[in-house]
This record gives sequence, C-alpha cells and structure tokens, in this order.
Amino acid sequence: PAFLTDFSQTFDATWNTEDVFGRMDPIATYQGTKRTVSLGFDVPSATLDGAKFNLEKIQNWNKGDEEE
Repeated sequence: PAFLTDFSQTFDATWNTEDVFGRMDPIATYQGTKRTVSLGFDVPSATLDGAKFNLEKIQNWNKGDEEE
C-alpha cells in the first residue's frame, strides 16, 4: 500500500490581448488552461529487498515504462 502525503495542483489560464481602434481597453481572447499536479507518497516495506523492488517500480512508473 502507498500513503498519500502531499497533493497540490495549479491552474494557469492563458489570455491573448489585442488593442483595437475605438476602445480604451484591449479585447482579451481565451487561449487555454494548463494544469499541473504534484503528488507525494510514502511506500513502506518490511524488508530491504521489498523496498528496492518498490523503488524500482516507482521509478519505472515515473518514467512511463510501467506496463500494468
């Protein structure tokens, strides 16, 4: 089992502004939103071999090499 220790997320909206003739303020056009998620977790193990196995699995998952 893994225990979630940290979770955070940020949202960054992108707007394009254009100055046009006849307006005091620019016209804003929405371009999109970027979401960033950060996770922290602990994976306990009863043995050193189990800890090494867990570390290898997490490293593969982090790289995107996990098949499961």
